[in-house]
Parts: sequence; structure tokens; C-alpha cells
Amino acid sequence: MSFAAQAALIFASIWIGVLTVVCMLLVRQLGLVTVRLDRASDRSAPVQDGLDVGAPIPPTLASALPHANGEGFYLLIVGAMCGPCRELADDLHDTPDDRRVIAIVSGHEEHAQSLAAMLPPAIEVVRDPLAARVVELLEVEITPFVFEIKLGRVTGKAAIRDADHFLAFLAAGIPSSPRTNGSPTLEVSTYGQ
Repeated sequence: MSFAAQAALIFASIWIGVLTVVCMLLVRQLGLVTVRLDRASDRSAPVQDGLDVGAPIPPTLASALPHANGEGFYLLIVGAMCGPCRELADDLHDTPDDRRVIAIVSGHEEHAQSLAAMLPPAIEVVRDPLAARVVELLEVEITPFVFEIKLGRVTGKAAIRDADHFLAFLAAGIPSSPRTNGSPTLEVSTYGQ
């Protein structure tokens, strides 16, 4: 094979590789746009991601997180490489003093560390490897996401749009009055509320 034919073959291989990478990136971006449009178009739909409201948290999670079966708290699920998660962390300047928030930051160590540094000091941070296990146990695929947990049960959840939405979710508070049958009041906080 001549040098020109070899050079043409190498060039064609590189060009096909570049086109493949570009196509993969376009498909990924299309998926992200689809998720964002889906969130924006159906704000009143219940959140399907994560454990159901009323479900007990897995025993493994209860043993891994301090106070998981006691007083109410919030689990904020964020991904180290998630753009909306970084925007949320950047815009979230403070959290109410009476709300215990634990941020579950999963992903590459360097990016997770920089995202954790963006969060307000009052928010406790859990990083990998425990963070990845928590996300798996809570069955979360969408980030940013928040769970409200009281007495070892999910009492609310929401896919978070922005810092204002997160703070509104916190302001709604953890229900403290039991129903007449003795079970905690269960409120579903959906994305649009």
C-alpha cells in the first residue's frame, strides 16, 4: 500500500472517530434538553423518581446516615458533573437554621469537592463512596433532587428547579402532626409546587 493510501486511511479513521464523538455528544445533549423540557411542561405531575412518599428508608441507609430514624431532615441529591446542581449550589446562599440538610454529592472526587465547597456551611456533605450507595438506595436518577425524611420514612420529595424552589420546599416544613391513625402526615411535594 502506498504512503498516500495509508495517509488517506488514517485520515478517514480519525475523521470517523471525531464524527462518532460529536454524535455521542449531540445525543447526550438531546437527552438533557428532553428531560428539562419534560420537567418544564408537566409541573403538576407527581415526581416518579426516587422512593415513594410513605416508604421506609432502607435499613442500610438508616445505619449509614446519622439520625436517619430520628428527627426530620432533608437529603439533597446532587451530582458532581450536573450543571443544574452547580447552579443550585452557586445560588444557594443560606438555608433556614431550623432545617437539617444533608447534601449527597456523588461523582468524581475533584468535581464533588468543588461542588461541596459551593454549598452553604450549614449543609452537611456526604461524598463517595457512601454518596453513590445512598443514591442507589434511594432510587434517584434525576438531579438535583430532595427528600424530606422523618422517623425513618420519606414524607416528601421533589425534583428541584433552582434555589428558590429548594428553599420553598424547605419552608413547607416537615409535617409534625400525626393523622388520627397514628401514621405521620404524608405530603408529596412535586416539582411544580
